[in-house]
Amino acid sequence: MKKGFTLVELIATIAIMALIGLVISTNMLGMFSKEEDRDLESFKERIEEAACMYAELDENKHSLCESGCTISINELINKGYIEENLKDPSTGEKIKDNTSKYNVTLSWSNNEKICRMN
Repeated sequence: MKKGFTLVELIATIAIMALIGLVISTNMLGMFSKEEDRDLESFKERIEEAACMYAELDENKHSLCESGCTISINELINKGYIEENLKDPSTGEKIKDNTSKYNVTLSWSNNEKICRMN
């Protein structure tokens, strides 16, 4: 009696292993994508919160922004509300290297301050 596997058994085993590998890798890619989305959202929220805090605490900015305004990243960095080495998770670049790309618009709705990153 011969010992071993037939060609059909080997091909079936390889096909099943490939299918399992495909399912696992697809799920892993989805997890990484969701993590990147969360990182980007957290980055935006951090900048928006800093801009709102700056508009609230800085006397001069508070009076200027009563009807709405735009706050630049340079202002937030110079006033110490965000770190200059903060990196954009979508590009990996430091925000101080491309400050024109990042601005926050402050507006009011129903007496509530709304800060949104452009």
